[in-house]
Amino acid sequence: MDQIYEGKLDGKISEEFWNRKQAECRDQERGLQVQIVRASEPATAETVLNVERVLNSRKVRMAGPV
Repeated sequence: MDQIYEGKLDGKISEEFWNRKQAECRDQERGLQVQIVRASEPATAETVLNVERVLNSRKVRMAGPV
């Protein structure tokens, strides 16, 4: 982003490009903030069961036929 900003200051990139890239960065930042909030919330019993199901299904697939 710093290089893009320097390009904006030097007139090497258009205002439209700058605005688009800036919006993309803001969207990405918002998405990361949502992920952080979700990760810090306590897990519900349903979430724990879903994770256990996924892990168990992976173990079965990795073990192959019995």
